[in-house]
Amino acid sequence: MTAVVRNAGVLEDNYGRYIGSFKGYAHGVRGTVYAVDENTLFIREFFYDGIGP
Repeated sequence: MTAVVRNAGVLEDNYGRYIGSFKGYAHGVRGTVYAVDENTLFIREFFYDGIGP
């Protein structure tokens, strides 16, 4: 059995295709949006202070 490993120790997260980031106008809303597939969005590091509507 032979295994070839390249870039060992380097982890790269794949969240999907980058779409953009929220612009935090109010209530500290922020996060980065990715399209995982044609039906799914992933919002990384989403934050909202919970005070607003």
